[in-house]
Amino acid sequence: MVYFCCHNTSTLRLVRTAVEWPIVRQACSNGFSEMLTSLSASVLGILYNLQLMDYLGADGIAAYGVMLYANGIFESIYFGYAMGVSPLISYHFGAQNSGEVRNLFYKSLAVIGVSGMVLTFFASFFAADISRCFVGYDPELWKMTEKAFSIYALSFLFLGFNTFGFSFFTALNNGRVSAAISLLRILVFQSGAVLLLPLFFGVGGIWWSVVIAEMSALAFVVLCWRRYRRQYGY
Repeated sequence: MVYFCCHNTSTLRLVRTAVEWPIVRQACSNGFSEMLTSLSASVLGILYNLQLMDYLGADGIAAYGVMLYANGIFESIYFGYAMGVSPLISYHFGAQNSGEVRNLFYKSLAVIGVSGMVLTFFASFFAADISRCFVGYDPELWKMTEKAFSIYALSFLFLGFNTFGFSFFTALNNGRVSAAISLLRILVFQSGAVLLLPLFFGVGGIWWSVVIAEMSALAFVVLCWRRYRRQYGY
């Protein structure tokens, strides 16, 4: 900025501009799903903490904290890929290059599918080691966390597809579908599962709730992909 404010030989200049509010509103509505994801995660965390405190006490909160740390690492991989491929999808969609949109779509599914299996295997195989890094000081808590994380790790099979799902529709400028995926995935499926499953399966239902919720969200994502396939040409 300092360079362009000073006298220079570049043809680029800082000039006054006007805010184009229709474009700003469209950008905000299109990115609404990402905002929902961040806001809903806070609500979901509160629900998990309340349920775990009722069923397991402070040890349950500690075990859940371990899974959140690990989940943040794995989820960031999927988010990174989704954020990286979205501009490419948007560019080719805007250029009406449906062939390349289709190519990116199916290649992304392949990449996410393979990485999902690898990450799930890694998380399941090293569940004991990952848990020990955080709660190895308490053998009983360590064993409980290892068992819970082995279940939780299964959600990584579906997490990537769901993350790509709402990012894909955001890239296609369909904020409504993207927001619907985010809303159902966290506020409906995950919140509903963590509240209802423990009533029937006890504490195990809390650990399985995220897996069931991600599976349910993936079913909805697949329905959306099939519903809009002809409209967007992928």
